[in-house]
Amino acid sequence: MFNSTALTNKYLFALCGLTFGIPAAFFGYLTVRLVYLVVTAENGEMYRTGATMLAAIGFPGMFLLLAVASRWFFKKALQRPLA
Repeated sequence: MFNSTALTNKYLFALCGLTFGIPAAFFGYLTVRLVYLVVTAENGEMYRTGATMLAAIGFPGMFLLLAVASRWFFKKALQRPLA
C-alpha cells in the first residue's frame, strides 16, 4: 500500500481544489452572463427558450456542486496534519 507524506497530501488536495475551482468559476460566469442576458437584454424574451431555462437550472447547480467540492479540498489542504 502506498503511504504518502503530509506534504504530498497537502499538495494533492490543493491540486484537486484548483481542479474543481476552475470549472466552478466558469459555471459561475455562465450563470451571471445568462441572468444578464435574460434580464437586461433589449430582446430578452428571445433568450427565454427551453434550453435557456434548463441552463438556468443547470449552471447554478454545477457551480454550487463544484464550488463546494473545491472548498472541501482547499480546507483539507490547509488543515494541520494530526501528530
